[in-house]
Amino acid sequence: MHKSTYMRKISLILSIDYELFGDGSGNVIREQVIPTNNLMDVCELNDAKITCFIEMGQFFFYQDHSNKFPELQESNELILNQIKDLIRRGHDVQFHYHPTWFNATISSSGKIELDLELYDISQLKIADQIQILKRGKTFLENELKEINPTYSCIAFRAGALTVGDQKSFSKILRDTGYKIETSVTLHAHSDAIYGNFDYRQFPQGNPFWYFSDNFQQLDNQGALLQIPILGEKAFLAARKYKNFKYSRSRTISNKFYKTRISERNLNVVGKFMRIINRDYYFADFNNLQAETLLKMISTHVDNCDDSFNNIPIMLIGHSKSCYFNDDLHILFSNLAELEYDVSYETISTFYHKIQKPVI
Repeated sequence: MHKSTYMRKISLILSIDYELFGDGSGNVIREQVIPTNNLMDVCELNDAKITCFIEMGQFFFYQDHSNKFPELQESNELILNQIKDLIRRGHDVQFHYHPTWFNATISSSGKIELDLELYDISQLKIADQIQILKRGKTFLENELKEINPTYSCIAFRAGALTVGDQKSFSKILRDTGYKIETSVTLHAHSDAIYGNFDYRQFPQGNPFWYFSDNFQQLDNQGALLQIPILGEKAFLAARKYKNFKYSRSRTISNKFYKTRISERNLNVVGKFMRIINRDYYFADFNNLQAETLLKMISTHVDNCDDSFNNIPIMLIGHSKSCYFNDDLHILFSNLAELEYDVSYETISTFYHKIQKPVI
């Protein structure tokens, strides 16, 4: 692959999945509102932007049960006020959905139980998939166009990064007006009890690509755009998470979320094997150090074909684990010193700037 000497242009897209813990537990103020406010403050000091993928399954569930449980309505009002504030401050809000909320139940005491076996949105009936995507898009646009008339809900990210029937779901995305899918995480794969995907066959050298009915198959005539989450393969990849930042975050989250759904039913040996067999890591700005993220970015840019004059770098975090956002100052500062032409984009601003590349 030929490499040129001109300064490469990169667009850093800082995305967060705005959600509670995987079993539906947690507190909206503690796991969503406060950490997202802190993240906005840090980003704005560096002229960076957030793309917030709001968990609409949670929001719909709260909305549908608010008459009986007014505290759920109060939580939704906090969420709505915050996503409006995100748009008001120049950030972005897009659609995220965990179908575990689809058949969720709530007891008379207010305890919520999710359907943890239903983690793949394409397992739902097609009519339900269509209704969910339409409902979310309509709601977000009705609410957020009041703040920014140019706002549009155009991007989708799957819960557990899983869409088994990509052919059918891609058609549904197109038909309901979505333009971007962003569940692919480079080099990632999983056959866990919660999450089943394999993203190791993406088009090499392509930082983004158009597709028709396979998230990883380039089709320049396709109507959907894939902007993947940055990831990298590595032997014993779990070592990348052996750092002070991750340890502190995990210590805090363990106080509120003791048994992760991805680890349920695993004994000590199973958890150990899961760790040592992991051969990829992704650009999680909540848990990886700035130095690791910078190396990932540099390697990725070097591997991208020269025909791309604007390379999106999608990082990912979660509101529920945004405990030490100040570390991002180091990332932003060091990124400015690299030999790249760096801009900070949302997924929407990047989409509107690019045209289909000639490959």
